Amino acid sequence: TGKRLGIVGSESVLANVGAAAFVDKNVGTAKTVNLTGITLSGADAGNYAIASTATATADITPLALTLVGQTAASRAYDGGYLTSGSVALAGVVSGDSVGVTTPNARFVDKNVGTAKAVNLTGIALTGADAGNYTVASSTTASANITPFALNVVGVTATSKIYDRLTAAALTGGAISVFGADVVNLDVTGAAGAFVDKHAGTGKSVIASGYAITGADVGNYALVQPTGITADITPLYLTLAGLSASDKTYDGGTVASANGTLVGVLAGDVVQVSSLTGLFADAEIGTGKTVTITSGVLAGADAANYRITPGQTTTAAITRKNDDGTSNFLLGASRIPGIGGFKAIDSSDIQYPLPKTFLLGSAAAVKEGDPTALTSAEIGARPVMGYYTSENQPSGLPSFRYVYPKVNLGKAYYVGALRAEEAKAAGGETTDNVDAK
Repeated sequence: TGKRLGIVGSESVLANVGAAAFVDKNVGTAKTVNLTGITLSGADAGNYAIASTATATADITPLALTLVGQTAASRAYDGGYLTSGSVALAGVVSGDSVGVTTPNARFVDKNVGTAKAVNLTGIALTGADAGNYTVASSTTASANITPFALNVVGVTATSKIYDRLTAAALTGGAISVFGADVVNLDVTGAAGAFVDKHAGTGKSVIASGYAITGADVGNYALVQPTGITADITPLYLTLAGLSASDKTYDGGTVASANGTLVGVLAGDVVQVSSLTGLFADAEIGTGKTVTITSGVLAGADAANYRITPGQTTTAAITRKNDDGTSNFLLGASRIPGIGGFKAIDSSDIQYPLPKTFLLGSAAAVKEGDPTALTSAEIGARPVMGYYTSENQPSGLPSFRYVYPKVNLGKAYYVGALRAEEAKAAGGETTDNVDAK
């Protein structure tokens, strides 16, 4: 529009502007505006002339944009106020390059809650055309603060001996909170339980009953201790009525034993069999100590038990084919080339034999016959003769093992070069030493 200048009197003349355009699109004050297509109209327009262009001034003010899509991130409690947020713009003219900064986001307080107010501040426009717009520098959103998962650490379980129970003793425990928060760990109700009652190593223990107290407990969610392990060791049993069986000398120390279990817990099923032990040595003797070394446990609960080692009893190792009731005379033996007789009784005989024994040629002869008996003639159970090692005649065979029990069916003299000499020397007959 323009003023009516230069019109004579009251003549009717109007100036019309065809178009008006700022020199640019950007915000500014007193900006030049180009007016074009100017014409005249009215009853007296023919009496006048006017330039077809002109200029004017005007302002372009910023366009106020609207903030939309305000969001804030929910998070777990951390003792602070900050979070993250975002906004979007509405109203930007198509084709303009305008963006918005990420706002600072701050909860109104630090505590746990839902739909808590979050202040979004520091909002600003960005982009090549940002100067042509305005926007609010702050707005609000809402988000949640959830309780912090507070772990109990440093808890250990004590290993125990099998007792049919799953209960486990727990020790230790600590928590770590934010800043100056007042939160205390309460262990008065704490308890532990093995996953089962059975003996084993590295068994999992489930903890429960830990609690927290204090002014800031509402900001925390306590997590019971995890990853706890301990052992249940087998219960060792003793043996009642423990005994070991006497045995005939065999050169070894293994002994068989019998006994009943003492200490099996009520309700458990456990039996023992095949108890074995060891004599202190392999030598003949009575009242010899036998130490239990092993046994077989059976039954549904056998794996939870062991036999206490080192338990002892006594038993005897007897001579082969000797009931040990008396000493007996084996006879006298005249030693060729040396002379004299050596009476031997059962107390001299041990197995394996420590001295040299002679079978055959001078040990036993048929009555009145100097020919030596052989083992074949007496059913592989030769009559025994005896020489001390220092008086061993040269050139005669020797043997370490003998079979003293003889049943020849008739009387033979034992231990003489000739039967007559044995009889004259008081030698015993096989009848007199029956079963010896």
